[in-house]
Amino acid sequence: MKNSKKLAGIFIKATSMKTYPMVMMMMILAVLLILPSFAEASIGRISSFKGEVLVQSGDTVKKVVATGHQVKTGDMLLTKKGEAQVTFTDGGIVKVNPNTQIMIQERPEESGTFFKSTAMTRRITVFLGKLWFKSGQSRTNNFLQSPTAVCGIRGSDADYGFNPTSMQTFLNMYSGEAAVVGNVIRGFFENPGISEAAKTRVYQALVQAHDKTEQAQATGKEVDQAKAKVETLQVVKEAAVILVQNNPDAKVREMAQVANATVDANIAAANAKVAVEQIKEKQKEQEKTVKEEKDKAKVEEEKEAAKKLAEDAKKAEEAAKAAEQAAQEANKIADTANPDLEKLNQLAEQAQQEEKKVEAIQKEVAPTTVAPTTVAPTTSVQTTSVMTTTVEVTTTTSSTTSSTTSTVKPTSPP
Repeated sequence: MKNSKKLAGIFIKATSMKTYPMVMMMMILAVLLILPSFAEASIGRISSFKGEVLVQSGDTVKKVVATGHQVKTGDMLLTKKGEAQVTFTDGGIVKVNPNTQIMIQERPEESGTFFKSTAMTRRITVFLGKLWFKSGQSRTNNFLQSPTAVCGIRGSDADYGFNPTSMQTFLNMYSGEAAVVGNVIRGFFENPGISEAAKTRVYQALVQAHDKTEQAQATGKEVDQAKAKVETLQVVKEAAVILVQNNPDAKVREMAQVANATVDANIAAANAKVAVEQIKEKQKEQEKTVKEEKDKAKVEEEKEAAKKLAEDAKKAEEAAKAAEQAAQEANKIADTANPDLEKLNQLAEQAQQEEKKVEAIQKEVAPTTVAPTTVAPTTSVQTTSVMTTTVEVTTTTSSTTSSTTSTVKPTSPP
């Protein structure tokens, strides 16, 4: 409110035509600074749920405890023996079935080769299970995705699902049209998540990340919380790699590469944080040894060791800070309509180099502690797996429209 009054005061004082343009520019800049980035802004909320529902956002994963839980772009939702409904800001709805894992992205996307255009785009990726989606009132482009297919949904509502064991994608249209890239099996289908959740790696990885997060909160130790964040980020990386290696759509693979490089930078920063906390623990132990040492001859020796540890901790913190800065810069680039993948890879490498500096110090001061490891970047992977099945599928290789092949018109779920 105070900021609004100040801006209004500035505007009122701008009586001359000479100062008016500059004041308007100042006001626009102030508004832009107040607005959150696409990655931080809420794109919807959990309007209803039952049973256990987890939401992974960045390097954190939380259990949904009440309706109204905000959903941001890039968030991953996982249901166990429960369900969840997300209502988007434009009125669009996605109902997530039990034993399902999805990722939601909503951001401006640039398209076109010679004539560039930017449009708000929503992508809902199913890694396991089944959902029902109904598009909203805005002109947002909607895509339902899986590791093996992409379906552009127009004025529609549909069931969509994925079985990671058979690598099969399912689509059941209730209304509207779908432009399909990849292989999909049409018509009614049972939720594959019920039988496949226990053996789906990316699903179980998120469950374990949540367990580690709760354990870290229980211990209250900084090092445990840092380790839990690393484990959560590894889930994001694994999901990105799945899309890079399997999805038939070039745009989806490109976005997955962006996510992969960005999360590599964040994992490196998080690993550096883990190593710093381990060094600090060693430092505290050494300080305790100095206080408890009774032999005067050894006190000075222990003090020197404590001094050396303090210097090492400072160096490690500086390197970890540099890794974090690289990760933050990567996050900003990834949050644009046309991210620079080459720059993101450079930042990931930069963060990883700083991580190595911290780990080298950590190994020197606490050689008995196992240092965290970073999964090697896989942003250059471009292989596409081909789905083989004897079930009749609908396949297209371009954005052509394909309608449902069901002979009985399905009824949209309530």
